[in-house]
Amino acid sequence: MTAPFRYPAQVTKLPVFAHRENIRDAIKNNQVLIISASTGSGKSTLIPLLIVDFLKSDVFCSETRRASATGLSMSVSKMKIDGVRVGYHIKYDNHSQGCNIIFMTEGKLIFNLISRHSPEPIH
Repeated sequence: MTAPFRYPAQVTKLPVFAHRENIRDAIKNNQVLIISASTGSGKSTLIPLLIVDFLKSDVFCSETRRASATGLSMSVSKMKIDGVRVGYHIKYDNHSQGCNIIFMTEGKLIFNLISRHSPEPIH
């Protein structure tokens, strides 16, 4: 088993970070998990990193708008966590090859689920 990520200081200041052990246990013990927290708490930026860290699995994050998917992709990738590649996949624009965390629009996720029975990006 690989060591946990070394999170940058800006990540450890997010409110969600203080609850990472509870989130880890909830992720490991439930098929479906709903996390509710205030804006700016780290739901969209930190939770995908925690999932990759805890489960050593790829993560597909759906966003309602293309701008959200690309913006979050850029924000999370700026955190520079070793071993984590972040990308996005939106209509006509796919920057997800070899990525661990992929932000995509809801439509793209649904399309992938229907066409491939899996949220893997279409290349």
